[in-house]
Amino acid sequence: MAITACFSTTNATLIVYTLEIVAPPWRETMSGALNAAGGVGRATMALLGGYAILSIGYRGLFLAGMGCMAAGSLLFWVYFHRRHARLGRPV
Repeated sequence: MAITACFSTTNATLIVYTLEIVAPPWRETMSGALNAAGGVGRATMALLGGYAILSIGYRGLFLAGMGCMAAGSLLFWVYFHRRHARLGRPV
């Protein structure tokens, strides 16, 4: 239940943030792309997670997930840090 609650909160925040930075004519496309990417990501993790549990166990799967989250967070930070620096805004 906690994961579902956290996902609902973060998903709404992500949608609001991304739709604010996109021009109005592209908002439908952006929303569709976000939902498609999220669905494909969750489905892929569920599929590959089952195989990973068999080969590396739960600990290895969760450590791999943690590594992916850290890499994604770093990529997000680098991208927006560069974007704000290019626009002359403080980070």
